[in-house]
Amino acid sequence: MALKGDFAELMDQFTTSVVDDDSDSNHSSEGPIRARASTSEPPAQTTDSTVDKSKLVEIETTGSGNVKFAIYKKFAKSMSMFWTFSILIGYAITNGCNSGSSFWITYWTDDPNGTERNGYYLGIYAVIGFCQAASLWYGWSSIVSGSLLASRTLHQKLLSNIIHAPMHFFDTTPMGRVINRFSKDIDVLDSIMQMTLRVLCSTVFQTLAILATISIQTPIFIAVFVPVMVIYYLIQKFYVTTS
Repeated sequence: MALKGDFAELMDQFTTSVVDDDSDSNHSSEGPIRARASTSEPPAQTTDSTVDKSKLVEIETTGSGNVKFAIYKKFAKSMSMFWTFSILIGYAITNGCNSGSSFWITYWTDDPNGTERNGYYLGIYAVIGFCQAASLWYGWSSIVSGSLLASRTLHQKLLSNIIHAPMHFFDTTPMGRVINRFSKDIDVLDSIMQMTLRVLCSTVFQTLAILATISIQTPIFIAVFVPVMVIYYLIQKFYVTTS
């Protein structure tokens, strides 16, 4: 109590509520006339310190700005490094096979004797297509398995922290806020993160494959690549902030 901390604040509120309950019971035992007379008295003046002490519930804050790298790192660890690298390898092979099939068709059409070796070229093209389909399936399966593992891991940590939280946490945190963490946030991890990861991986690796293909076919493209990317970066920063 001498420290004037949160516990002392709770004790002050509890004492005040007990005194109010006692006064209400006394008024009811004295009869309605005496009770009306007592309630007609003006209330005591409330000071600023009393108002501040009653504000035990902390205001919920929302993160803003760029997502920190530590958040991505934490989610990757929750998925486990195995599934994280499996996702990256699966999508890298998928887009590599996609670009490789385009190069192979170009090489096939440029061969003057290509019509005589259709079986050879077609066989290699089929192998590339099979590898692309297999790696795409593996990448998607890795995303599903990894995101569900991350959801279970984060849910278990959340549940453990809530169970071991002190009573002060429940006195200062509304139950609706706690329930939202276990319902809406976990639903996002179970459902939305899988789709978001698929779109992210597809877009990133497709972009890298296209840039590599253009750079190999037209090397002069590299000279204008850097200033164009700077302009794109500035537009992206403006768009994300606005949206």
